[in-house]
Amino acid sequence: MTTLPSGALEEYISLPRGKTFVRWDNITMHDGDFELTQELINDRSRPILVLIHGATVPSWQFDAIVPELIRTSALGQYRVLRMDLYGHGRSARPDVEYNLNLFVSQVVGVIEQCCIGCPHIIGIGHSMGSAIIAKVASMRRDMFRCLVLVAPMLDYKSLNPHTRLLSLPVVGEALMRNSIVPRLIERRRARYGAIGKPELGDQFAMEIQRNRQCSSSDHLDCEEISFSDMLLRMFRHGAVGNQYGAYQRLAEYRNQKSVSADGDRKITTGLLKVHVMWGEHDNVANEKQIFRILYQLGGIVCADASENEIKARLDKSGVTYKKLVRLEHNLLLSHPEVCTDEIIEFLNKVSV
Repeated sequence: MTTLPSGALEEYISLPRGKTFVRWDNITMHDGDFELTQELINDRSRPILVLIHGATVPSWQFDAIVPELIRTSALGQYRVLRMDLYGHGRSARPDVEYNLNLFVSQVVGVIEQCCIGCPHIIGIGHSMGSAIIAKVASMRRDMFRCLVLVAPMLDYKSLNPHTRLLSLPVVGEALMRNSIVPRLIERRRARYGAIGKPELGDQFAMEIQRNRQCSSSDHLDCEEISFSDMLLRMFRHGAVGNQYGAYQRLAEYRNQKSVSADGDRKITTGLLKVHVMWGEHDNVANEKQIFRILYQLGGIVCADASENEIKARLDKSGVTYKKLVRLEHNLLLSHPEVCTDEIIEFLNKVSV
């Protein structure tokens, strides 16, 4: 456990598949010391923001928005919890299948250990993290008060048909190791340099190139796999494939059907408020796929209506959305103030 300045703390949570790195921000310190479980038990009234990152970039992608969130008077009461998903950042990189369920079970495990007795949890997911948090919410139906889906990923593989080559034995390994990962590092360095944060490119490269042994406390008697192998498995096992089912499960939960005393069937909507936000120039979570997710969540079967009519239907069902002009997929790092303002506006409206 590492205590950091200004009410922040980092530690590792032991889970069946390996250790998970977590970080708390805006927590209460007692006489310079901190006991995680006791602090949460004693302070159940303070709500928690749980932040789930997307594929390849770990939880430091939220570094720019967390200070903005907790500096805002409306959200000053919130504690912030974020984690590195398996294979990312400082969490374990176990030798397992990398499908969405792996990350779903990891997120559930962390929340169950860390958010003891807290009735006010708000889930915020970015890209693949949106699909993860959507599925968690549909499985644990009293876990979240509301959700914010930032640039939610629906089906990355369909936007990049050449990734089908990754399913081929030997060919997939060679492509990932010799082409895709090196180019990914180059793109990250260029992208972070363009927004004035070149150090993030170096940090990204350093983290994905590590390869350490699992410890006995990880419950794994194996050497951790490489980042290249992990990312290849994410493609082969479906983590970055079609996540329609994750959003569909959330939609079914939100639009539950019930039977009245006289036998009539009715739909109860808006059980869980959801806000979707994305960048206008996002080529990973593009507008066509975003609206497929919105129609699902709002229970809209026929989209043959004007945008204003569709927005009104979604608002009525408890689903709101905002397209952020000129922003791209890395909007959390490039324009944290814009993203923070949008999140705060939504949370103020739902009065969480």
